[in-house]
Amino acid sequence: MSGVMEEKTNRVVEILVSSIRPFELMIGKLVAIAFVALTQFAVWLIGAFLLYKYGSQMMLEQGTASKAVLVFSQVMDTIGHINITQWVLVFFFYFIFGYLLYASLFAAIGAAVDVQADAQQFTFPLTMPIIFTLVAMQPMIMQPDGQLAFWLSMIPFTAPIAMIIRVSFDNVVQTWELLLSMFLMLSFVLGTIWISAKVFRMGILFYGRKPTYRDLWKWIKY
Repeated sequence: MSGVMEEKTNRVVEILVSSIRPFELMIGKLVAIAFVALTQFAVWLIGAFLLYKYGSQMMLEQGTASKAVLVFSQVMDTIGHINITQWVLVFFFYFIFGYLLYASLFAAIGAAVDVQADAQQFTFPLTMPIIFTLVAMQPMIMQPDGQLAFWLSMIPFTAPIAMIIRVSFDNVVQTWELLLSMFLMLSFVLGTIWISAKVFRMGILFYGRKPTYRDLWKWIKY
Protein backbone atom coordinates (compact mmCIF):
# COMPACT_ATOMS: atom_id res chain seq x y z
CA MET A 1 0.00 0.00 0.00
CA SER A 2 2.78 2.42 0.88
CA GLY A 3 4.62 1.68 -2.35
CA VAL A 4 1.54 2.33 -4.49
CA MET A 5 0.70 5.50 -2.56
CA GLU A 6 4.26 6.82 -2.98
CA GLU A 7 4.19 6.31 -6.74
CA LYS A 8 0.74 7.86 -6.96
CA THR A 9 1.72 10.91 -4.88
CA ASN A 10 4.87 11.50 -6.93
CA ARG A 11 2.86 11.09 -10.16
CA VAL A 12 5.28 8.36 -11.26
CA VAL A 13 2.33 6.07 -11.80
CA GLU A 14 1.01 8.31 -14.57
CA ILE A 15 4.14 7.54 -16.58
CA LEU A 16 3.93 3.82 -15.79
CA VAL A 17 0.29 3.38 -16.81
CA SER A 18 1.03 5.07 -20.11
CA SER A 19 3.28 2.11 -20.97
CA ILE A 20 1.62 -0.86 -19.23
CA ARG A 21 -1.87 -1.80 -18.09
CA PRO A 22 -2.81 -1.01 -14.46
CA PHE A 23 -3.43 -4.74 -13.86
CA GLU A 24 0.10 -5.58 -15.01
CA LEU A 25 1.48 -2.85 -12.75
CA MET A 26 -0.38 -4.23 -9.72
CA ILE A 27 0.64 -7.84 -10.38
CA GLY A 28 4.25 -6.76 -10.93
CA LYS A 29 4.37 -5.04 -7.54
CA LEU A 30 2.75 -8.02 -5.79
CA VAL A 31 5.15 -10.56 -7.29
CA ALA A 32 8.25 -8.43 -6.72
CA ILE A 33 7.52 -7.85 -3.02
CA ALA A 34 6.60 -11.52 -2.58
CA PHE A 35 10.03 -12.58 -3.85
CA VAL A 36 11.66 -10.16 -1.39
CA ALA A 37 9.76 -11.80 1.47
CA LEU A 38 10.59 -15.31 0.25
CA THR A 39 14.26 -14.35 0.09
CA GLN A 40 14.06 -13.21 3.70
CA PHE A 41 12.48 -16.51 4.75
CA ALA A 42 15.16 -18.46 2.87
CA VAL A 43 17.93 -16.58 4.68
CA TRP A 44 16.28 -17.16 8.07
CA LEU A 45 15.70 -20.87 7.43
CA ILE A 46 19.23 -21.47 6.20
CA GLY A 47 20.65 -19.54 9.13
CA ALA A 48 18.54 -21.47 11.64
CA PHE A 49 19.53 -24.79 10.06
CA LEU A 50 23.24 -23.96 10.15
CA LEU A 51 22.99 -22.75 13.73
CA TYR A 52 21.21 -25.93 14.79
CA LYS A 53 23.45 -28.34 12.89
CA TYR A 54 26.86 -26.81 13.50
CA GLY A 55 26.73 -24.02 16.07
CA SER A 56 24.83 -25.79 18.84
CA GLN A 57 26.75 -29.03 18.36
CA MET A 58 30.11 -27.28 18.57
CA MET A 59 29.11 -25.32 21.65
CA LEU A 60 27.76 -28.43 23.36
CA GLU A 61 31.02 -30.28 22.69
CA GLN A 62 33.04 -27.40 24.10
CA GLY A 63 30.70 -26.95 27.06
CA THR A 64 30.12 -23.30 26.18
CA ALA A 65 26.54 -23.54 24.94
CA SER A 66 24.40 -20.68 26.08
CA LYS A 67 20.92 -21.16 27.48
CA ALA A 68 19.43 -19.86 24.23
CA VAL A 69 21.24 -22.49 22.16
CA LEU A 70 20.14 -25.25 24.55
CA VAL A 71 16.53 -24.09 24.38
CA PHE A 72 16.75 -23.92 20.60
CA SER A 73 18.08 -27.47 20.47
CA GLN A 74 15.25 -28.67 22.72
CA VAL A 75 12.69 -26.96 20.51
CA MET A 76 14.15 -28.56 17.38
CA ASP A 77 14.09 -31.98 19.06
CA THR A 78 10.49 -31.44 20.15
CA ILE A 79 9.25 -30.64 16.65
CA GLY A 80 11.28 -33.44 15.13
CA HIS A 81 8.14 -35.58 14.83
CA ILE A 82 6.54 -33.13 12.40
CA ASN A 83 6.40 -34.08 8.74
CA ILE A 84 8.75 -31.31 7.65
CA THR A 85 8.15 -31.78 3.92
CA GLN A 86 4.39 -31.47 4.30
CA TRP A 87 4.71 -28.57 6.72
CA VAL A 88 7.04 -26.61 4.41
CA LEU A 89 4.77 -27.16 1.39
CA VAL A 90 1.70 -26.09 3.34
CA PHE A 91 3.57 -23.12 4.77
CA PHE A 92 4.64 -21.79 1.38
CA PHE A 93 1.18 -22.34 -0.11
CA TYR A 94 -0.54 -20.33 2.61
CA PHE A 95 2.20 -17.74 2.73
CA ILE A 96 2.02 -17.06 -1.00
CA PHE A 97 -1.75 -17.03 -1.32
CA GLY A 98 -2.28 -15.34 2.05
CA TYR A 99 0.14 -12.66 0.93
CA LEU A 100 -1.60 -12.26 -2.44
CA LEU A 101 -4.95 -11.96 -0.66
CA TYR A 102 -3.94 -9.16 1.67
CA ALA A 103 -1.42 -7.48 -0.64
CA SER A 104 -3.91 -7.14 -3.48
CA LEU A 105 -6.43 -5.50 -1.15
CA PHE A 106 -3.84 -3.14 0.33
CA ALA A 107 -2.57 -2.28 -3.16
CA ALA A 108 -6.12 -1.38 -4.17
CA ILE A 109 -6.45 0.81 -1.09
CA GLY A 110 -3.13 2.51 -1.86
CA ALA A 111 -4.36 3.25 -5.37
CA ALA A 112 -7.62 4.73 -4.12
CA VAL A 113 -6.27 7.18 -1.54
CA ASP A 114 -3.85 10.10 -1.67
CA VAL A 115 -2.58 10.22 1.92
CA GLN A 116 -2.03 7.70 4.70
CA ALA A 117 -4.77 9.14 6.90
CA ASP A 118 -7.43 8.45 4.27
CA ALA A 119 -6.45 4.79 4.17
CA GLN A 120 -7.25 4.07 7.82
CA GLN A 121 -10.98 3.63 7.24
CA PHE A 122 -10.21 0.85 4.73
CA THR A 123 -7.23 -0.83 6.41
CA PHE A 124 -8.80 -1.32 9.85
CA PRO A 125 -11.39 -3.91 8.70
CA LEU A 126 -8.62 -5.84 6.90
CA THR A 127 -6.41 -6.04 9.98
CA MET A 128 -9.17 -7.32 12.26
CA PRO A 129 -9.04 -10.96 11.00
CA ILE A 130 -5.28 -11.04 11.55
CA ILE A 131 -5.56 -9.61 15.06
CA PHE A 132 -8.37 -12.01 15.96
CA THR A 133 -6.39 -15.02 14.70
CA LEU A 134 -3.32 -13.98 16.70
CA VAL A 135 -5.46 -13.61 19.81
CA ALA A 136 -6.97 -17.07 19.16
CA MET A 137 -3.56 -18.74 18.75
CA GLN A 138 -3.43 -20.02 22.33
CA PRO A 139 -6.87 -21.73 22.20
CA MET A 140 -5.96 -23.23 18.80
CA ILE A 141 -2.70 -24.62 20.18
CA MET A 142 -4.54 -26.12 23.16
CA GLN A 143 -7.26 -27.62 20.93
CA PRO A 144 -6.00 -27.87 17.33
CA ASP A 145 -8.91 -30.16 16.46
CA GLY A 146 -11.57 -27.92 18.03
CA GLN A 147 -14.35 -26.04 16.26
CA LEU A 148 -12.58 -22.68 16.57
CA ALA A 149 -9.38 -23.96 14.97
CA PHE A 150 -11.33 -25.79 12.27
CA TRP A 151 -13.40 -22.83 11.11
CA LEU A 152 -10.51 -20.38 11.31
CA SER A 153 -8.50 -22.73 9.08
CA MET A 154 -11.32 -22.66 6.51
CA ILE A 155 -11.89 -18.89 6.33
CA PRO A 156 -9.43 -17.47 3.75
CA PHE A 157 -8.64 -14.37 5.84
CA THR A 158 -7.58 -16.46 8.84
CA ALA A 159 -6.48 -19.75 7.24
CA PRO A 160 -2.83 -18.70 6.56
CA ILE A 161 -2.20 -18.61 10.32
CA ALA A 162 -4.70 -21.16 11.63
CA MET A 163 -3.85 -23.97 9.21
CA ILE A 164 -0.11 -23.64 9.84
CA ILE A 165 -0.80 -24.12 13.55
CA ARG A 166 -3.00 -27.16 12.95
CA VAL A 167 -0.63 -28.98 10.59
CA SER A 168 2.08 -28.71 13.24
CA PHE A 169 0.27 -31.45 15.18
CA ASP A 170 0.17 -35.11 14.19
CA ASN A 171 -3.06 -36.58 12.82
CA VAL A 172 -5.11 -33.43 13.46
CA VAL A 173 -5.79 -32.14 9.95
CA GLN A 174 -7.45 -34.66 7.69
CA THR A 175 -6.69 -34.66 3.98
CA TRP A 176 -10.15 -33.45 2.98
CA GLU A 177 -9.90 -30.53 5.41
CA LEU A 178 -6.57 -29.43 3.97
CA LEU A 179 -7.78 -29.76 0.36
CA LEU A 180 -11.02 -27.90 1.10
CA SER A 181 -9.15 -25.09 2.84
CA MET A 182 -6.70 -24.80 -0.07
CA PHE A 183 -9.55 -24.77 -2.60
CA LEU A 184 -11.39 -22.02 -0.72
CA MET A 185 -8.16 -20.06 -0.36
CA LEU A 186 -7.29 -20.30 -4.04
CA SER A 187 -10.80 -19.42 -5.21
CA PHE A 188 -11.09 -16.47 -2.84
CA VAL A 189 -7.67 -15.10 -3.81
CA LEU A 190 -8.51 -15.19 -7.52
CA GLY A 191 -11.76 -13.33 -6.87
CA THR A 192 -10.02 -10.82 -4.61
CA ILE A 193 -7.34 -10.07 -7.19
CA TRP A 194 -10.04 -9.54 -9.84
CA ILE A 195 -11.92 -7.10 -7.59
CA SER A 196 -8.74 -5.34 -6.45
CA ALA A 197 -7.63 -4.91 -10.06
CA LYS A 198 -10.86 -3.08 -10.88
CA VAL A 199 -10.40 -0.73 -7.92
CA PHE A 200 -6.72 -0.30 -8.76
CA ARG A 201 -7.50 0.57 -12.38
CA MET A 202 -9.96 3.32 -11.46
CA GLY A 203 -8.30 4.59 -8.29
CA ILE A 204 -4.74 4.91 -9.53
CA LEU A 205 -5.59 8.17 -11.34
CA PHE A 206 -8.16 9.34 -8.77
CA TYR A 207 -7.08 12.58 -7.09
CA GLY A 208 -8.60 15.47 -5.21
CA ARG A 209 -10.88 14.00 -2.55
CA LYS A 210 -11.20 11.24 -0.01
CA PRO A 211 -12.76 8.10 -1.53
CA THR A 212 -15.72 6.39 0.13
CA TYR A 213 -17.00 2.83 0.15
CA ARG A 214 -19.60 3.98 -2.35
CA ASP A 215 -16.83 5.07 -4.73
CA LEU A 216 -15.14 1.68 -4.40
CA TRP A 217 -18.40 -0.09 -5.14
CA LYS A 218 -18.89 2.02 -8.29
CA TRP A 219 -15.37 1.20 -9.48
CA ILE A 220 -15.97 -2.51 -8.92
CA LYS A 221 -19.16 -2.37 -11.03
CA TYR A 222 -17.46 -0.53 -13.94
